[in-house]
Amino acid sequence: MNELVEKSYAKINLCLHVLGRLPNGYHRISTLMQRVALHDEVTLRAVSSGVFVETNWVELNREIENNTAKKAAELFFEHTAIKAGVEIFLQKNIPHKAGLGGSSSNGAAVIEGLDKLFETHLSYKDKCALAIRVGADVPFFIRGQTAKVEGIGEKITPIYPALQREVLIIKPPFGVSTKEAYENLRPELFSKNSKVEELYQGYLQNDPVTIQHYTVNTFEKNMAQKAEIAKIKEACIENGAIASLMTGSGSAIFAVFASEKMCYNAYQKMRLQYEQTFFTEFC
Repeated sequence: MNELVEKSYAKINLCLHVLGRLPNGYHRISTLMQRVALHDEVTLRAVSSGVFVETNWVELNREIENNTAKKAAELFFEHTAIKAGVEIFLQKNIPHKAGLGGSSSNGAAVIEGLDKLFETHLSYKDKCALAIRVGADVPFFIRGQTAKVEGIGEKITPIYPALQREVLIIKPPFGVSTKEAYENLRPELFSKNSKVEELYQGYLQNDPVTIQHYTVNTFEKNMAQKAEIAKIKEACIENGAIASLMTGSGSAIFAVFASEKMCYNAYQKMRLQYEQTFFTEFC
């Protein structure tokens, strides 16, 4: 086998608490992270040497030297000491600068794919050790689905049963730089505690009041585009959503509903106003 294709799934943060800033500049977080079916496709082809990355988006191709897929591949070859290379093509569907984890997911998919392509049989621990060197959110995508994520993103506790639900995702016509979003967070905005377990139980028990109450994101308090985010969230609620929230550091918003039909009906309306609107599901 010298070529394979990996699905690279998006994620949403059902809640996100930024608890503080560490001396090294990273931030401590506590979040309930959920994989969703919206995904990119990562094609890997073994070559004799070098790491070459291309995407279907001109914007990303201009910054290809900083791409997480490239960094993940280089770290894989460094770790395994394999004398070979890879050509990577990223078929991007996950919106960029949206808080949906697209680049982090791509990095994880490259690690998983290269492990299969070169039959290195890396352990979960080894894959996560590589993943955290690529980026803070990358380890989650090594073992996706539903998880409590803490620390700077490296402390992952999978939660079972994994949650199942349809979800509406809307990417407004602007993006947010994760780096800038963290840099601009003021200490007075940090959360004092986390209610991840309470939110998870709310989903398990299908309790709309609990879900709504604990669906919070520290970054929403500090958004330059607060009004636009609030407008989309309000439209989701008006269309029947139980709860709506910006995911990650933004700018995408997700909304959950009492039924698949209600979610799809809202999707049909919202996509007329926002081009990047997705009807998908937890997976």
